[in-house]
Amino acid sequence: MEQNQNYRPDIDGLRAVAVSSVLVFHAFPQFLPGGFVGVDIFFVISGFLISSIIFSGLDRGTFSILDFYGRRILPALFLVLVVSFVLGWFLLFGDEYRELGKQMAAGAGFVSNFVLWAESGYFDKAATTKILLHLWSLAIEEQFYIFWPPLLILSWKYRNAVPALIVAALVLSFATNIWLVGHDGTAAFYSPLSRAWELMAGCALALLKRRGWKIQPAKAGSVASVGLLLLIASFALIGDTRAFPGWWAVAPVLGTFLLIAAGPDAWPNRRILSHWTFVAIGLVSYPLYLWHWPLLTFARIYESTTPTRSVRLALLALSLVAAIATYRLVELPIRRGPRATAKAVALFALVAGMGTLGLVCYGMNGFPGTGFRDPQREAFVDYFDNEGAAWKFGTRMGLTEKFRLECDFYNLDRYRRHQATSVPMPGIAPGCTERDPAKRHAVMLWGDSHAQHLYWGLKQTLPPDWQILQVASSGCFPDPNASGPSTTNYCQHSNWVALQAIAKAKPDVVIVAQEGGQRNRRFVEISTKIQPLGIKRTLFAGPTPHWMTGLPAIVARKLWPDPPRRTFVSYNPRTWELNDALNTGFLTTDAMAFVDIIGTFCNAEGCLIYLGDDVKTGLTSMDDAHLLPIASEYLARQLLARMVTGSVRD
Repeated sequence: MEQNQNYRPDIDGLRAVAVSSVLVFHAFPQFLPGGFVGVDIFFVISGFLISSIIFSGLDRGTFSILDFYGRRILPALFLVLVVSFVLGWFLLFGDEYRELGKQMAAGAGFVSNFVLWAESGYFDKAATTKILLHLWSLAIEEQFYIFWPPLLILSWKYRNAVPALIVAALVLSFATNIWLVGHDGTAAFYSPLSRAWELMAGCALALLKRRGWKIQPAKAGSVASVGLLLLIASFALIGDTRAFPGWWAVAPVLGTFLLIAAGPDAWPNRRILSHWTFVAIGLVSYPLYLWHWPLLTFARIYESTTPTRSVRLALLALSLVAAIATYRLVELPIRRGPRATAKAVALFALVAGMGTLGLVCYGMNGFPGTGFRDPQREAFVDYFDNEGAAWKFGTRMGLTEKFRLECDFYNLDRYRRHQATSVPMPGIAPGCTERDPAKRHAVMLWGDSHAQHLYWGLKQTLPPDWQILQVASSGCFPDPNASGPSTTNYCQHSNWVALQAIAKAKPDVVIVAQEGGQRNRRFVEISTKIQPLGIKRTLFAGPTPHWMTGLPAIVARKLWPDPPRRTFVSYNPRTWELNDALNTGFLTTDAMAFVDIIGTFCNAEGCLIYLGDDVKTGLTSMDDAHLLPIASEYLARQLLARMVTGSVRD
């Protein structure tokens, strides 16, 4: 922001706090679990500044949204898109490059939040490998910039309508946020309707300031201190386990509101936020935000794991250097000088060109056979196409059948986004829940996709007089307290159907499995709930071996061309620790037992990455955790089938 009589260095300092918290969270999340709320701080600041600019421009008749976009938003975005595309040419496999193309198109069109929302799901590619994922917040801001100025312009002649418009938009958006966070957390996070209230808080403050409202100097320091404490509490108390935004977002939004409202002379603003170091970082906060995530993500992809601490620190330093260079060598020269409209039009064309190039890249499947890629490695990764898992390459490898997706309610998650909730709930195949009288025994799989991938092995190894029932919906943890059907929550509905099936079919054994394994207290709760229904034994499956990224990419990048049978390269140690905690704390009884999957695949030499003689046909995992059919059969033969049949004494 150019310095003028209205310039507030403390707001640039607040930007520095926001961007620094996001950078620390992305590079070292364990040190600042709530650092992601820096984005919410940005939203309030953006709402305040854009509305202040609009109000002043409307009074003078000089406001130009084209100028605002072209000279402030687009230069750094264009550079990041170009550099990401070039780095991808050198570092990414074809399927990864294709996804980068889609992200480029979404980023250039300011719809990244909608794309991420639409593709979110249990088998979605890990967030840490989405190179332009961070553009979701920019998209929400730009969507706000598209719709908010015209609304203000239309209502400007009716001055009393402006406050009513702001209050109505803020209240409706906040109510949408509260409702969505309890019904669809992904929508609450990515929807502009549930985020607009954060920007509207800044708009409301801009209007209040414009109309002369201010906090008395004697109280300004206390007000700013409360705001600062709210931000500190947000960083410390809000983590990824909270339902966010929801009510939790009030803390960073209110804290930012109070800090801006207190004015530049409040002592925390004057002595802390206006310090030259904060101001300097704040001035480059926008390009710094744009640069840091792609650099960290390219490093994660290339290393197939989280980079070392020194590498992450170096990448943050490089991000700062790139941000300063972008600000001084690109942004400032474009903002200054004549021909503002021509510059803006040219930048729009350049960004649109990068978006078009991204679409071409996506449509051409990442330009296979080009770039600096080993054809054999790329063919190996492409065969598994690990980002899409069963839903994308199920027809190629028979996983639709081998995961038994007819017993999955996952389709409802997509379905209900486009349909009214009054539409009847889609069902699952009768064979998933109904006993076959010709079968003497039955085992039921209950959980998420980590229950689904157990099906094939059991089918191949159980005696013929055993039937396999299954209600396993991707992303749904088994819940013994599901009280009834639901037309809006597919996980609740899936668990209710599972409980009804258990009560009616009375399988001999129930296998409970979910991503990451359960918790010991949950084991007892589930077993206690279903044992009276006639269940002889409940088996609780521990976690599978987890990798830091998709196993096919790890093999191709780190272990090629002669991969060992076992390895700890890019293995996720947290899963091993979780499994040890579950296994040692588990109380085996006649009613329940623990299935140690990691103990079956891993030993002191590492975890199995392939079975048989060929890594392609014998790979154990199709992504970072899900077992391929050959591994499912191995687990059943080594352990699981014996535990199932041993639970029944004829």
